[in-house]
Amino acid sequence: MGKTFILSDGSINSHGFKINMDKLRLERFKKNPVMLHNHNELVGRWENIQLSDGKLTAEPVFIEGDGEELAQKVKARVENNFLKGASIGINILKVEYDVNDVPVVEAEILECSVVDIPANANAIVLYDNDGHKLQGEALELSLSKILKSKPIKQPNKMKLSTEALTALGLDSKATAEEISTAILSIASAKEVLADKLKAEQEAKVEKLITDALSAGKFTADKKETFKKLAEKDYDLAVSTIEALEGKKILSGKEQRTANEPEGREKWTFADWRKKDTAGLLHIKKTDPERYAEILKTEN
Repeated sequence: MGKTFILSDGSINSHGFKINMDKLRLERFKKNPVMLHNHNELVGRWENIQLSDGKLTAEPVFIEGDGEELAQKVKARVENNFLKGASIGINILKVEYDVNDVPVVEAEILECSVVDIPANANAIVLYDNDGHKLQGEALELSLSKILKSKPIKQPNKMKLSTEALTALGLDSKATAEEISTAILSIASAKEVLADKLKAEQEAKVEKLITDALSAGKFTADKKETFKKLAEKDYDLAVSTIEALEGKKILSGKEQRTANEPEGREKWTFADWRKKDTAGLLHIKKTDPERYAEILKTEN
């Protein structure tokens, strides 16, 4: 079972009215249970949609495959508990008022979004009968018909301290939208920095392993083992590799002795061709300078 979101309940929402959960219409939503990101782009669908005890819940299923970077990014943030908010999009069908003059609406759900920063735990977006999102004057007009200028007690809004606003680069006159933008900007910068640090660490590990391999600290078949160690504990990997004995660099004479058996120093090119062609080819491959010397004796 995946993450379960509370899509809606019967409490007063960010616009100052309540939804009648007993008369909430889900038929249209269940036929096309789209999941958007911030009420904009499609990132998946909702499954296991349940209306029980005055709460509407569902589980998100994200789009997989190439070209679905946003869906996968949102999925990762949900799975790692960085995104927990949901916001429904509704079409209001009927309005009544409770004993406290709070509007109680009968509505149908058109979509539900995973959102970065909801206005509150019950944030919603309004749509018209044709499924068009209400914004600006159209939204204000629709809300005015619901609220009817009655004194509605709005939910308490969070207020940021002067220190918090200063940290965000804002002043006391900052709007909610400006605050939201500043927070999202910081989150984005944090993500970019994390990616940069990860890339730098990967390059650091790669250099450590490549240099150690070139120095003969270990053979190629041990490369992945040391790489995994460096990724887990870089300092431990450094100290471990430094303690290993590297390959010895042979002097020219030692190298020649390794490639050329004793007693053949005076062999000519013809001697090599006649007596040990394979040895001559080995010298050509492993010691080009010695091969050049032998080649000079051809005539």
